[in-house]
Amino acid sequence: YPHHRSRPAGRHNMENLLAAIATARTVGISWTGIEKAIADLQPAYPRGVVLPWRGATIYTDTYNSNPYSFQRALQPLAVAHSPGRRSAGGQQD
Repeated sequence: YPHHRSRPAGRHNMENLLAAIATARTVGISWTGIEKAIADLQPAYPRGVVLPWRGATIYTDTYNSNPYSFQRALQPLAVAHSPGRRSAGGQQD
């Protein structure tokens, strides 16, 4: 299977993508079909969206239903190779 970069950031999204690939293969979807689907993959707003803004890169994953999902959404910030500042906000109900 050729190397492919998915758009949604974060280990949690990669885990979801791998589970979806395994399921797709189990039900007989071809590698070509999977590759096409991955190429078109976009995060559902506002989940894991990366936006350019005034020379900065904004990562927003602002819908988190519990503390665990909030923690997982912060993981890309921890491993980002960025010389600038990082900021995170809390959950609002």
